[in-house]
Amino acid sequence: PEGSMQRAAMTASALAKERRELQQQQQRTLLEAIPKDLSRPWEDPMPEEGERHLAAELRGLGMTATNEEPEWKVAALGKAPTFGMKDSRSILEQRQSLPIYALKDPLVQAVKDNQVLVVIGETGSGKTTQMTQYLKEAGFTARGKLGCTQPRRVAAMSIAKRVAEEQGVRLGEEVGYSIRFEDCTGPATDIKYMTDG
Repeated sequence: PEGSMQRAAMTASALAKERRELQQQQQRTLLEAIPKDLSRPWEDPMPEEGERHLAAELRGLGMTATNEEPEWKVAALGKAPTFGMKDSRSILEQRQSLPIYALKDPLVQAVKDNQVLVVIGETGSGKTTQMTQYLKEAGFTARGKLGCTQPRRVAAMSIAKRVAEEQGVRLGEEVGYSIRFEDCTGPATDIKYMTDG
């Protein structure tokens, strides 16, 4: 194929190879400039003003790959990019905006009145994070811990972290999690998220 797309692909491939070779050449030049005998405290005994370097500064120079981001990436993402949906509301406002918040009192009353309760709700409605907090606020932790099972380890850990944030406590104290090979709970733990294995 002799089309323009083929020519563009070949040109881009050649440019990428040329750039890679240039970077490798610069890396080799930098490594060759480093003295081989770094046991001496100074590199140059008679340096010009501002040119004296400790050998310790030169050790490991060029051994690690440079992780410099391209200019376009820094301009597009900024210095500390975050991914996901940003929410400028406070944690309390976020909690109050969840669908389960309107049913807080009837839910707690239903738990008091019934031995078994099945709660069905959409994903993200607050079933996992809010119900345990509502039951804690209603005094159910006076008789023991509240347990909430999760199907996966990452879910148990991340939900426990979120609930600890909402409660304003450190993870592993009042709110914790327990998964295989890792138990992040303590004697003061009231809400415990765990895998069901």
